[in-house]
Amino acid sequence: MDPTKLRYFLAVLETGHFARAAQSLGISQPAISKSIKALEDDLGVRLFERGQFGAEPTRYALRLATRAKLMLAEGRLARAELEAMRGARKGRLAIGAGISFASRILPIAIERYRRRWPGISVSIDVGMSGSLFPALQSGEFDFVVSAPPIALTIDGDLSQEKLFDEVDSIVVGRDHPLLKAPPASLNDIGNYPWLVSGRSGLWDYICASFVEAGLRPPRDVVRTDSETLAKGLMNHGPYICLLGRELYALEAEAGLLFEIPLAGFGDIRPALITTRKRSPLQLAARNMIAIIRSVCAEESHDMLIPSDQIANDKR
Repeated sequence: MDPTKLRYFLAVLETGHFARAAQSLGISQPAISKSIKALEDDLGVRLFERGQFGAEPTRYALRLATRAKLMLAEGRLARAELEAMRGARKGRLAIGAGISFASRILPIAIERYRRRWPGISVSIDVGMSGSLFPALQSGEFDFVVSAPPIALTIDGDLSQEKLFDEVDSIVVGRDHPLLKAPPASLNDIGNYPWLVSGRSGLWDYICASFVEAGLRPPRDVVRTDSETLAKGLMNHGPYICLLGRELYALEAEAGLLFEIPLAGFGDIRPALITTRKRSPLQLAARNMIAIIRSVCAEESHDMLIPSDQIANDKR
């Protein structure tokens, strides 16, 4: 299929309007209408129903969309691979990243990568695995690095490689009362205010753990997906948060956040590189993955300071 026609098709699909699609592409509306008509004639199906409110995609358009994105992505990868083979040092690299990679691992990896290949344009989208994986399948990313919830179902078209274990632990600010009186059980932490993300899935684990222990889940809860707000709250009040260690490793190194060990509470999730099985990685992506592996191997993942070391640290 003609890549230009596919680009025009996706533009109409995303904007829902022929005129807006034409404007976004910098071409005339008759040109984009002619291209869509030619694509419909080639495929023998109608892709859009034209109406006064825009272009409504048909079921054929929705089915074509995923394949069109993959075909365009493969075209970009093919061009990048050929450029690399002839010694060119330009191109683009798109990565999907879970939040546990954004604080420490990726900044180190990207800096090393750009020192060696400054001509490669690198883009990073940070989000949750549940939204990153579908985008990877549709060709928006070269690969994804994340620590997905154990319960998240992985599509059979994706391949995964383990980098390290992400440990979810109880984290508090430096003035929290639990640093002076470490908890012996869940009963000792249930009455403190909790910070939870609505997207991570950890709240379900917290509630299940309390119920299994015969306790009522915490009721004093602040829900936020903002790292900045969570950091501020933990350093200004007696909040508890269950977090992956990589997410707040830098604050732990600075003595701002501390881990509170509690036997039997906490979770371990594999941190993974996820790729498409049927799409060979371009050279730029393979090079970045090699650097990420190296950074993960070098960096210690036990950065949060356990409470039993705090007394010695404060003397």
